[in-house]
Amino acid sequence: MEIFQHCSVVSIAKKIFVLGLLLVTGCSDARQQATLVKVEKKLNAQHQIKVDGCQISYNNKPIDFNASLADWLKVFGSDYRKKKYMEYIYEGKVETPKEYYIYDDAGIRLIYDVNNKKMEHVGLWVGQSKWNKDFAWETEEQYQTRMKNPDSFQAKQNFKDAIQVEDVIVGAYPMDQEIRSISRHRRGTSYYIWAKCKSGQAGESFDINLSTSYDNDPEVIDSISFYAMRTTAVPEDVALKQRYENCKNTPEDEVLYGKYCVDVRKQYQEKFGKEQAER
Repeated sequence: MEIFQHCSVVSIAKKIFVLGLLLVTGCSDARQQATLVKVEKKLNAQHQIKVDGCQISYNNKPIDFNASLADWLKVFGSDYRKKKYMEYIYEGKVETPKEYYIYDDAGIRLIYDVNNKKMEHVGLWVGQSKWNKDFAWETEEQYQTRMKNPDSFQAKQNFKDAIQVEDVIVGAYPMDQEIRSISRHRRGTSYYIWAKCKSGQAGESFDINLSTSYDNDPEVIDSISFYAMRTTAVPEDVALKQRYENCKNTPEDEVLYGKYCVDVRKQYQEKFGKEQAER
């Protein structure tokens, strides 16, 4: 009898716990549903961008990150401003020239990696959403200044409405479960969609980065961009000098860049001489 009573008490306690858990979950879901805003999503009528696997289409003309610059410009057209930009990597020691192709009327910016001879970035300058109360990208005065600046690296008009990723409409709208379902992961206030090549596609897989409002309810997309990873070869002399500098005040048994600092110092002396190493 005692065992039966004990089991009954435990069983009742479990039921109460489960019921409480369901109530809490239900309330949480209800709050989330309350913050979701139903919006009518639509593709940009003039500049339709769709992503299928690793293939991008612009107004039904296909392109991918393996294509040449000439092919990209053929697809997106000649109505652009070209800007040259020098990026410095490896702590400012290696020059990496870039070319910007800015489509002011469309709100689209392409960034071409000159060294790799490949496109690396497609950016959409989306407007401040009416649902995003977090912060404003720019004041009216700043907007007017940008519109008059012929050297701006940013498109002068906003990209309107949305693009299509697989079968999902993605734009400057509140994040919903459909968009979250195709996101690879979240880091900080950014979501990443992996545009992976499908069978038979000869392009190159890339990341779609969706940046969202920082402290806004509901969470709203405020930036959309495509990235293909590009690497820049660092000259051995430059790399060795940088490894040596980083090892100067480091114990010899410390490992940096996959090598013990004692080996880095030795390699540096052999390359540049002991006198140079002691300076």
